[in-house]
Amino acid sequence: MSSTPLTAIRKKCLDCCAGSRKAVKYCPLNDCDLWPYRFGIRPSTVIKEFGQKFIDPDQMPDSQIQLEALP
Repeated sequence: MSSTPLTAIRKKCLDCCAGSRKAVKYCPLNDCDLWPYRFGIRPSTVIKEFGQKFIDPDQMPDSQIQLEALP
């Protein structure tokens, strides 16, 4: 079964974050070229579904915060 490029990016991000969807969602590595696509969908769709804060690195939580403390 072949996957789309966006699906492949999602799989790579999950692999990078040890399978944690929450870690992918709040990934602090926003200088990564894959970061805007980490949800496996286009950034414009992320904005519609989750809001601007998950695409704008300046609105992401501090990278030092514990994942357990995030929704």
